[in-house]
This record gives sequence, structure tokens and C-alpha cells, in this order.
Amino acid sequence: MIHDVNGIKSFSREDPSQLPNEVEKTFSKRRNVYKTVEVSPIKLELGNQIEFIQGSASRAPHAYPRTELWKLDPRNRASMNCCLWDGVGCDEETGWVIELDLSSSCLYGSIDSSTSLFKLAHLQRLSLADNDFNRSRILSGFGCLSGLTHLDLSGSSFSGQVLNLSYVDISSEVPGSIANLSSLRTLILDSSGGILPEFNLTSPLWKLKLSETNFSGELMATVGNLQSLVSLELDFAPFGGSLPDSIGKLRSLSYLSLQSCHFSGPIPSSFGNLTKLTHLNLMWNHFTGPLPTSIGKLYPLKFISIDSCGFSGSLPYSIGNLTELNYLVVRGNQFSGQLPSSVGDLRSLNFLDIGSCNFSGSIPQSFGNLTELIYLDVGRNQYKAQTLDSLSWLWKLINLDGLNLDEMNLQGEIPSSIGNLSQLSYLSMLNNQLKGQILPQLMNLSQLSVLSLADNELSGNIPSLLMNLTKLTNLYLSNNKLDGPILPSVSQLQNLQALRLSGNNLSGTIDLDIFLQLKKLDMLILSGNKLSCLPGKEADVTLPQFRYLKLASCNLSELPSFLRNQEQLIALDLSNNNIYGDIPPWVLNMSVNSLCYMNLSHNFLTGLGQNPVVFNWRRLETIDLASNMLQGSVPVPPPSMRSYLISDNMLMGRFPELICNLSSLDILDLSFNFLGGVLPSCLGNTGGSFSILNLGSNSFHGTIPEFLVSGSQLNMIDL
Repeated sequence: MIHDVNGIKSFSREDPSQLPNEVEKTFSKRRNVYKTVEVSPIKLELGNQIEFIQGSASRAPHAYPRTELWKLDPRNRASMNCCLWDGVGCDEETGWVIELDLSSSCLYGSIDSSTSLFKLAHLQRLSLADNDFNRSRILSGFGCLSGLTHLDLSGSSFSGQVLNLSYVDISSEVPGSIANLSSLRTLILDSSGGILPEFNLTSPLWKLKLSETNFSGELMATVGNLQSLVSLELDFAPFGGSLPDSIGKLRSLSYLSLQSCHFSGPIPSSFGNLTKLTHLNLMWNHFTGPLPTSIGKLYPLKFISIDSCGFSGSLPYSIGNLTELNYLVVRGNQFSGQLPSSVGDLRSLNFLDIGSCNFSGSIPQSFGNLTELIYLDVGRNQYKAQTLDSLSWLWKLINLDGLNLDEMNLQGEIPSSIGNLSQLSYLSMLNNQLKGQILPQLMNLSQLSVLSLADNELSGNIPSLLMNLTKLTNLYLSNNKLDGPILPSVSQLQNLQALRLSGNNLSGTIDLDIFLQLKKLDMLILSGNKLSCLPGKEADVTLPQFRYLKLASCNLSELPSFLRNQEQLIALDLSNNNIYGDIPPWVLNMSVNSLCYMNLSHNFLTGLGQNPVVFNWRRLETIDLASNMLQGSVPVPPPSMRSYLISDNMLMGRFPELICNLSSLDILDLSFNFLGGVLPSCLGNTGGSFSILNLGSNSFHGTIPEFLVSGSQLNMIDL
């Protein structure tokens, strides 16, 4: 067979006697000889069959049209050496092409069945990952690549019917040549789809990866036939159904990841046969019943994640047998009863998360043995009331970097021994009943980046020493009984990204310019204190870009001028202030692409500067302008609106028919205004989506629209 490539003839290797001298050999590093150029026909054929689309056919940021760089120049023998081409690998002794990597090469279209790709008889590794083959079927020619040990088609948009994965065919029929892939060890078909009937795999696959696929049919029913499997990954592939007992036949398995596969039912008892497992990930499934005690037989396990799997009953005592464990996450299940003391035998643990599991009683003292722990989450359980000081085991864990004690029914004061945990960068104890002052010993935690003590009963001033924790990125002290001023030295926390001090008794005057010095700050929440906030001066400086800004009840007398430069706001709350006058026009252009929530209620706003007013915010879902002195007609909200609250103003005119186009509107409150006329029948266009409709204390007249009488989802109506 002869292929003419840019005027150069290359001959099939089947008959070497036909090879002309000029293309007879290709460069070999070890023997300084030339052998046949095997890949040059692929250059021409891929070019004819596949359109190269820079940046769209491949998603990886480093993608580029790799094959366009392959050069064929008869005047330059080195350019004829395909072994030097990008993505091509050759055997150093024979010169045969054994590896072809066309991943992220911006390939688009389909591959012809006659392509010379399928004539690379010595190919061992092939990757076509991260291209766009436009949902075309994988060809039977893959079956000719009998030497393949690794095949990666992930993210390549192939489709069809998977009939026998040992032969790597996704066509509608089983081709005879498919039976030749007897050497296949690794099969990766991420992001593929099609029909997946029962199959019988006899090839010695070591690794099978079908993550983010959308195959229909039962996969696990025959997976027990893959008895050479070492690694099985099915993450985010919605197979569903129950795990069959046959999974226990995979006795060579060391890596099993079934994250978010929609599996249900109990874990089969045969699971205890997987005695070579080192990695087990079952998170985000819908299993029922207890975690089987046979898990305690899987002694080599180093990693277990069963986050939010639906397990109930007790955590098996046998889990303490897994002394090789480094990582254990059981959070988000419906376990009950006390934690087994055997957890304290897992002395190699670095990461332990048992949060949100309904455990009761007390945490065993044996937890003090877990001195290798770097992260510990025991929060959001049903423990009996106890003081933080009584957790004597905790102060032994001096290597902790992260500690979560949220919602543990903790009472009393924060003990000075908290200062022993000097490596902490993350500390959260929110929603307990902790009392007393914020202790100076917290200042020993110089590595802290996140400190959350919100929703407790802490009192006293915010200590000035807290401002020495210059690595803080998140400081949450909201909903306590803290008093006194916010110190100007808060501006020392130059790494701060989120500051939440709402719901305290903080007082005094604070200039918002102080917070504008924190260039990384994107969340500032001061609402519900006794503060008087000065709006700050508009300065020619780089301002932080806030995402969440809540300054309700801060005695503001005007809109802060720095808001005009905010482009990333998601939520803005300036309610219950003393802001007078018209809303300036620049407000309507503030964060038009990001704002979802705005509350300016309970101020003294009189107008919006134009009439009629149309809100431009593309993502706005809730706006509350209630209890102001707004005049003119009702402003028209954007289509994204879900809650529109503008009661207790001085609005006049008719009900705006443009509101009829708001199909997502759930709550509408126009009460206590001076609106009149007939309610339009077009209100029915909303699909009866209202749950609350309040039009009371206006002057509407006429008949009630039909949709209000029948077919609506209203929970409350006031006309």
C-alpha cells in the first residue's frame, strides 16, 4: 500500500523490499540507522478527515493543534523522522511507533475506518483524550491494535453501544477484529455515553475508569468477571441500582471510587472480601442500612470516604482494626449512638471528619491517641452538654491544623488551654453556648487564617490583640453579646477577606474608610449593632470589590459613594438606616451582572431619579424597597425576580402589566401604596407561581382575576 504525503511516497511495512531508499529508514537513537516513517500517512489522513478548531474542540488551557506541527520535508531527513514529532514515541531499539499522544490537540470531526492510525501494529499507548469527535462511533479498527496496553478516550465525545469493554468497542455491532485486544491493561472512557448491556470481560484489565459517563444499563452485574482489576473508578456516572454481591470477586482491587453513582440499597456482605483495598470512596450515594462490620477486615485501607451515603445504625467497632488509615470521612450519615472508642486505635490518622452524623453521648477519651491528626471535625452531632474544658483529650492533638467543633452543645468559657494548639490555621466553634470573653490565649494561634466563634454568648470587647493575627482571612464573630467599639486597628488585617460582626452590641462611630484599606475584603457584615457608620470619602485609591456588603441599622445618612465602583456585588443590605432623598442614577448601573439581593427598606428614599424605572440587574432575585417614601409609578423588575417587596411607599398609578411577564415571581408585596385601577387578567401569565400576593391597602377595583380563584399555589393573599 502506497501513501502519497506532500509528494513523498511512503510504503507499507508489510513488504520492506518495496521501500525506496529515500524513505527506507528513520532515525534511531541507539543505532544511527533509518527506518520506515510509520506516522506520515496519518498526517495527511487526519488533515483530510478532521477539521482543526483552535481552543474549542479541546477544553484544556494548554491545548493546541499538535499534528499541524508535524513536518514532512524531503530536503530534510530529520523532518522525516516521526519519532521526533510532538506526541510520537518510538522504541529505541526497533524504531517502531509504540506511543501516540494526540490528547488536547483540537481535533474535531470523525475518524475514517481506513486511517493508517489502525496500521500502527506495534502501538502500545494511545491517547485521543480531550478532543471533539462529534459523538461519532468508535471504529472496529481499534481492534487491530493488538499490542495496546493503555487507551485513553476520556473527554473525546465518542458515543455508541459498549458491547465488550475488553475489546474497546463502542459500535452498534461487535466486529470480529475486536477480539485481538488481549493485552489491554488500562481503559479510560471518561465523559462517554451510549448503551451498556451486560458484558463478559476476559482481558486482564488492571484499571477501568468510566467517570462522568452517561451509559445506560447495569454495569455492576458482571463487574465481578474483571478479576484482574486493581483500580475501578466510576465517579459521577449515574448507574444506579444496588451493588451486586459479585463485587466481592474483585479480590485484586486496591482502588475503588464510586462517588455520586446513585447506588442504593445495602452494602453486600461480600464487600469484606476486598482485602487488598487501600482506597475506598463511596461518597454521595443512597445506600441504606448499616456500614457492614466486615469493613474491619480490609486491613490495608488508608483512605475511606463515605460522606453522605445514607448509612444508619452504629459505626462498627471493627473500624478500629484499620490501623493503616490516614484519611477517614463518615460525615453526613444517619449514624446513632456513641462513637466507638476503637476509633482511638487509628493512630495513623491525619484527617478525621465525623461531623453531622447524629452521634450522641460523649467523645471517647481515646481520641487523645490520635496525635498525628492534622484535621478534625466532630461538629454537628447530638452530644450531651459539656464544657470545652472537659475535652481534655483535645489538648493533646498539638499537630492540628484544622478543628471544627460546631454545634456540639458546648457550654462555659473558652479555656486557656486552647493556646496549646498553636499550629491551628482553621478554628470553628460556631453555634454553641460559649460564654465569657475572647481570651488572650487565642493570640498564641498565630497561624490562624479562619476563626469562627459566631452564634455563641461571648461578651466583652473585641480584644485589640486579635488584630495581631495578621494571617486571618475570615473572622466570624456575629450573633454574640460583644460590646464596645470596632477598633481602627482592624486595618492591620491586610489578608482579611471576610469580616462578620453582625448581631452584637457593638457601638461607637466607625469610618467605612477603615475597611476600604483592606484590599482583599469581599465580605463585610456589620448589621444589627449600635454603630454609627460614616460613609467614607471617595478617594483616588484602589478599592476592594465587595461581594457581600450588609450595613443594616448602622445609622448611615447617605449611600456610601464607594458603591458606584462596585462591580461584583452579590448581596447588598442597607436597610434600617437614615438614608434620605432620591436614589442616584449610578445605583441602577451598579454590579448589573452579579447582584442577586438588594435591601434598601426602612429608609427615607423618595425616588429613583427617572420615570418609568426599569431595573437592569440581570440576576436580581430579591429586592426590598419597603417602608420608604418612594413616589411615581411601580418600578419594573427584571425577569429573574423571585421576591419583589415595595410596600408602604407613596407609589401611584396602575398595576404594571410588565410584571405579568415575571414567570419566576414567588412573592409580590405592593401593599400600602396609592395604586388603583383594575387588576390585569394577564397576571395569569405567571403560571400561578405566587406563594404570597399582597396588594392590600390600595385602591384596586373590578373583578378578581380567575387565576386567583382557582389553579394558583397561593399560601397568602391580601387584596
